[in-house]
Amino acid sequence: IIDSSLIYPDHIKTFSQERWNLANQLFYYEPNVGAVQKKAIRYANVNKIKTKRWQWTSRMKALVPSFSIGKDFSGHETIDIDRGSTNEADRYIVGPPYQSNSWNYDLNWNLADLIWNSAQTSIDSREKLMVELRDDILSEVTRLYYERRRAQVEFILRPPQDSFDHANTLLRIDELTAHLDALTDGYLTQELNVLYLKHPEFQNLWTFEQISDAETE
Repeated sequence: IIDSSLIYPDHIKTFSQERWNLANQLFYYEPNVGAVQKKAIRYANVNKIKTKRWQWTSRMKALVPSFSIGKDFSGHETIDIDRGSTNEADRYIVGPPYQSNSWNYDLNWNLADLIWNSAQTSIDSREKLMVELRDDILSEVTRLYYERRRAQVEFILRPPQDSFDHANTLLRIDELTAHLDALTDGYLTQELNVLYLKHPEFQNLWTFEQISDAETE
């Protein structure tokens, strides 16, 4: 919460204290920068849990065996010789066919993957890129958040003196809100809709009011 007296002395203040107190309540209830950053990281799917999961699954791969199946089917005719006597010719006796059917199964584990495997190199490279992307997103969200807050504070501390400046400032705040929504899947607008529904008095902060001379003395 900002103390207005530290920014503008009372003798040059261009806003009512009641209006400023209402603004402080709004700033208190609005999502803070940390909450917006978390939503942006989750929406972009660049959190640290993702890379930790990659590393864990690459090592657990060692506990999953490779499985192979083999088969051996063979067969042949059985023929026997019945040798006759001196006066009798030999006879060939054909027996039932012989068949052999066999299956084999093979399981192999590579337990060395529990310590290191080739996937780690690829994971490390992707993790580096993800960290850079996460830092860029956090930097952009932080910049937009406080640029929006500065626009809000300026609107309240220096109320627009004509309808054009009033509309232009509100459009700027809406623009910054839309940028943050784009990075958080609409999170900020969703929270603000709920907030203004519960506290409709906050709408009074954004109405155009011509400041009277009595308020500036």
